[in-house]
Amino acid sequence: MRRLIAVSAFLLLAGPAWAEMPFYVGSGTFTTSLTTCQAPFNVPTQVNDIALLVAESENETISLSSAQGFVQVTNSPQGAGTAATNPANAIAVYWKRIDLVGGGTAPTVADSGNHTTCQIHIFRGVKLTGDPWNITAGGNDGGSNDTTAVIPGATTTASNCLVAIIEGTSFNGTSTVQCGAATNADLANITERSDNTHTVGLGGGHCLITGEKASAGAYTDTTLTLANTSFKGAMSIALEGAVNTGVWVRSAAGNPGYSLRTNTTLVAPAGIENDNILLLFFVIAAQTSAPTPTPPSGFTVLTGFPNDISDGLGFNVDYYAWRKIASGESGDYTITHTSATTDAFMYVLAGADTTTPINPNPTLNEGTTGTTTTALGLTTAIDNSLVIFATHNWDEYNDTASPPTGTTPTFTERLNSTGILYLADGLLATAGATGNKSHENQNTSQGCDAEGECPWFGSLVAVAASSGAPPPAPPRMTILGVGP
Repeated sequence: MRRLIAVSAFLLLAGPAWAEMPFYVGSGTFTTSLTTCQAPFNVPTQVNDIALLVAESENETISLSSAQGFVQVTNSPQGAGTAATNPANAIAVYWKRIDLVGGGTAPTVADSGNHTTCQIHIFRGVKLTGDPWNITAGGNDGGSNDTTAVIPGATTTASNCLVAIIEGTSFNGTSTVQCGAATNADLANITERSDNTHTVGLGGGHCLITGEKASAGAYTDTTLTLANTSFKGAMSIALEGAVNTGVWVRSAAGNPGYSLRTNTTLVAPAGIENDNILLLFFVIAAQTSAPTPTPPSGFTVLTGFPNDISDGLGFNVDYYAWRKIASGESGDYTITHTSATTDAFMYVLAGADTTTPINPNPTLNEGTTGTTTTALGLTTAIDNSLVIFATHNWDEYNDTASPPTGTTPTFTERLNSTGILYLADGLLATAGATGNKSHENQNTSQGCDAEGECPWFGSLVAVAASSGAPPPAPPRMTILGVGP
C-alpha cells in the first residue's frame, strides 16, 4: 500500500534588510537671471544623494545648456498663462544621483526668454539605482490665476516614500512667504523647505514642501493658499527609500577646518533619528601637550582612544573617537577645550547594533616617518559590519589622498579635505578579517619637523550590524510525497 508522506520545510530568510524613509538635506541658493541660470551646489552632499533642480520661467521653454548629468523628471514641465506675458509660470524639474562628494559641477539652465530662476534641492536615503522616484504627478491647477493651489497626488507602490511637492508661482514680487501651509491628510510631517519668488524680468519662483508616505497607496492632491494670485505649474515626486543591508551611512558632516580655536562646534548632520549611532572623530593639537577636550553630552570614548603622538620638536596631536546612541537629538555639537588647533567629523549610522555597536575593538597604529599610513587589520564577527578607515597626518591632505585598495571591504572616501583628518568606509558583507589597510598620507618634508619626523596615525573601527527584531516564523510548506 502506498502512503502519502507529509514533509515540513521552512523558507530560509536572508539577513535583515532595512528600507528607510528618504529625508531632505537642504537647498542651494535660489538663483535668478535674465539670461542663463546656474544653481550652485552649496549644500553638503555625499555619494548617492539625489539632487532635484527646479527651474522656472514665464511659461517659456526650459532646457539645460550644460546638463552635468541632470535629466528631466517624468511629468515635467508644467505651466500656465501666456508665455512671456505677466503673469505666467512654468516649472521644469531635473534630477541627478550624486557620484562625487560636493556634488560636482553645477548645471546651467539655458536662457528661457524673459527670465529664469533655478535652485537645487538635496535628498538622502533614496533608492540607489534607476529613477529615484516611485511615481510622479504634474498639473497646472486648471490654468487658474488665483490663490488656491492644488498639487496633484498619485499612488505609490512602495513603502517609505518622501513626497517632494513643488509649487511654481508667477508672483512678480520678492517674497519668502508666497506659499501658505500645505494640507494633505495622506502625508505625515508636511514641512515647507524652500519658498522664494523674485522680480527678475516679469517675476516668479517656486516653493518646495515635503511629506512622508510610510505605506504604499494613494496620496490625494495637496492644497495650499498662496499669499498672492498666481498662475502655477506644480509637481509631486514620490522619492522611494533605499533598501539597505547592514550598517549604512545615513548622514555625515563636519570638517570645521584644521585651525586654532577655543571650543569646536560641528553643525548637526541632517536626518538624525533615535537609535542612530553617532560616531565623532576629533584631533586636537598644541605645542608640548594638547589640552584635554570634553565631548558633547552623552558621548563615550572608544576603547584605545585617544592616541597621543608628538614630533621631534614636541608638537603634540591627540586623536579621539567617541560614540553615542542618538536619543532626542537637537542642535549642534560642541567639543569643549582651551585654545588649540582642531579638526572634527561626525558619522550618523543606521542599521547598527545598539547594544555593542563597536565590535571588535578598534585597532590603533602610529609612526613617526614615511609617506604611508597603515591601519592594522581587524576581524569582524557579524556580517554587514561597516569598517571605517580613520587617519591623520602631519602635513594636511589637501584633497590629494585616496582610500585603501582591496575588497575587504571596498572603501568609499568620506572626508579628504585641507585638514589633517582622512576618513573612508566600506561594508564588509561577510564577517572576517580585513587585513591591514594603507594609503599614501601625503606627508612631505615641508610638513616635517627639523629632524625629518612626519608622524601619522591610522585606525580601523568596525560598527556591527543589528540583527534586527526577531523575524516572524517562516512559512511552513507541506510537501506531499508518495511512500511505499
